[in-house]
Amino acid sequence: MDMEIGVVCFSFSLSAHEPMAYVRLIAPFRHLGVRVINGLQNGVDIEELIDQGDIVILQREFPVRLDMYLRIMESAQRKGKPVLLEIDDLLFFLPEDHPDRRNHYYAPALLPMLQA
Repeated sequence: MDMEIGVVCFSFSLSAHEPMAYVRLIAPFRHLGVRVINGLQNGVDIEELIDQGDIVILQREFPVRLDMYLRIMESAQRKGKPVLLEIDDLLFFLPEDHPDRRNHYYAPALLPMLQA
């Protein structure tokens, strides 16, 4: 009997219409036969979502939602679920002239991402 693997993804843009989520999470996991569970389902408790998956994935700056991030980490640790931070940009070291650095777009998320 095959056992389906599931990943619970906490992302601000987990949609097949979002290129970042599709290319980096949805398509690769689908190709591998891994079920992707949206961690931001309205009305569904974090505990219940984490129970549904084998791995928890936080995408990019998601840890900026510090209260939710801490609940996710506590629940995942208690349940023995590994947690991964998925990020492919070096947001901690953006060039000084980069627009996102100049307007401090990621500034509130940097420390939470570093902790993650």
